[in-house]
Amino acid sequence: MYLRKKYTSLFVIFFFTFSLCSAQETTKPKPKFKTANDYDLYFGFCFSPDVAYRHLKNNDVTSTSADLITRYNNIDLPKLGFTGGVSFCLMYNKFIGFETGFQYSNKGFQTKNNSLL
Repeated sequence: MYLRKKYTSLFVIFFFTFSLCSAQETTKPKPKFKTANDYDLYFGFCFSPDVAYRHLKNNDVTSTSADLITRYNNIDLPKLGFTGGVSFCLMYNKFIGFETGFQYSNKGFQTKNNSLL
């Protein structure tokens, strides 16, 4: 029992001693109010390829709309598109920031070329 108390007290002494030691230099305390140099600014790019396609469905029972939908479904083709942009983020602190940016997107659908005759 005495040996157990001895090891426990040695562990507590070493634990608190080593937890108070630091191998890093201390830094100056931050000012109460942030200056212009204290804000973090992030810059980023984004890009994504897209495939756009439409397929029409007949929701009513008329044959005229069914024929028209079938014709459009036969001539519609998938279109390759993309989205790209630039973004900027200004972090006020670890959890709050303001982000803005510009994006361009090219999407849609395309059809087969049909002759008029």
